[in-house]
Amino acid sequence: MVWCERECSESLRIIRAALYSHPGPAAEVLEVVELDVLEPAGGQVRVRI
Repeated sequence: MVWCERECSESLRIIRAALYSHPGPAAEVLEVVELDVLEPAGGQVRVRI
């Protein structure tokens, strides 16, 4: 999963994530969605690109 974080005009933090649910060519299986920002759990990190 790939994350891209941005600030919204309403001061909400949203991430854009590229998700896939099954193997295949990227053009056919990747879907870009926007999600609320979640805090990393133990053993996880958040990376700003």
